[in-house]
Amino acid sequence: MARKDGKDRGLFERPKGSGTWWIEWHDQDGGRHREKVGPKSLAREAYQKRKTGVKSGVFFPETMKKRQRVTVRAAIDHYLDTHQANRSRPSDLGYAKRWADAFGGRALETLTHADIAPWLQQRASESSPATARHYLAFLRRVCRQAMQNQQLQHDPTMGVKAGVGPDKKRDRWLKKDEEERLRPEIPEARWSLVQIAYMTGLRQSEQFPLRRDQVDLEHRRIRLAAAKGARLAGEGGPEYVHLSTQASEILRLQLSSHRLPWVWPNYSGTNHLDAHNWVQDVFKPACERAGVADFRWHII
Repeated sequence: MARKDGKDRGLFERPKGSGTWWIEWHDQDGGRHREKVGPKSLAREAYQKRKTGVKSGVFFPETMKKRQRVTVRAAIDHYLDTHQANRSRPSDLGYAKRWADAFGGRALETLTHADIAPWLQQRASESSPATARHYLAFLRRVCRQAMQNQQLQHDPTMGVKAGVGPDKKRDRWLKKDEEERLRPEIPEARWSLVQIAYMTGLRQSEQFPLRRDQVDLEHRRIRLAAAKGARLAGEGGPEYVHLSTQASEILRLQLSSHRLPWVWPNYSGTNHLDAHNWVQDVFKPACERAGVADFRWHII
């Protein structure tokens, strides 16, 4: 909500001209809270969420005081302790060290887009955009677990993109005009596959076999299936991918279009859609017809 002088209520930039925006809001008891967010558009959105939460009774001062503040290093250590069987552990240890060196002493809930994005851009310039995306993927897994353990309310990696720029090998981004040309070439009933891939970053092996009972629209999240035991958390709980409002609506419409167990069933309805066959027979030819060159499913 804007003031009469044109300024956004509850938002302020600090330092001036830095592009880093903070929000200020008051809880039910009049207590003042300040939070560092990042870009102004995200700060505006965060302020509205806080105001809505106060009106609906979500935010209570005593509840916020009791909520455990976990540092980035503690969250990373807990993730590593509960995922020792991961095949990616050697790489995870390297990602963990760099994140902990940069932000280890910070409370995880204070990390913002303004902290994460520049750091990832530096990793991309040092090595490659693909490497930066691996760092981002690791931090996302750490944040997912922290949210599951109720140590984090909002995932700071949401909306962050890593590795923008030319890769040394083959990675690149789907441009807006390419997306507009590609959509008519994909069967309308399958376009949600591309949308969810882009919005969540799910792997083919996670997305195509996705079952109806793994999608929790009420809490806006997807429960990942365990892969050879590597994805099970130490407490025996699964990992979750949290969904945006738009992604939740796309999945709601997809699930309402049929009653089969899989989110994306095959044409005969006997199993889930085969990832390899669909990408080779449908997605790649569609990219060719749309003039989208050198583009692969896993970099959507």
